[in-house]
Amino acid sequence: MSGDGVQKKGTYCKSDASGVIPRVDPAKCEAKGECVKVCPYEVFEIRPRTSSEISGLNFLGRIKARAHGNRIAGTPGLDRCHSCSDCVTACPEKAIRLEPRN
Repeated sequence: MSGDGVQKKGTYCKSDASGVIPRVDPAKCEAKGECVKVCPYEVFEIRPRTSSEISGLNFLGRIKARAHGNRIAGTPGLDRCHSCSDCVTACPEKAIRLEPRN
């Protein structure tokens, strides 16, 4: 970890691409960006939530999303993911989990 408490890129990443990819739970993500900071493969970005993502949240989820600027961690670089789990470890909300690739 660095002095600011953020794990350095690639700290735990020891694998090549495997059968799992990261999925972000829209109800938990607060778009703090730790996943972006630690991912050595640039899988993540912080982006605005779409209207369908917002409408899919329950009332409390919509309030939480609004409090955090209606932003979420997106995964435009899934094809670059090596399934190392650095993002899972770094996420303070535990909003990221690894799921099987389809």
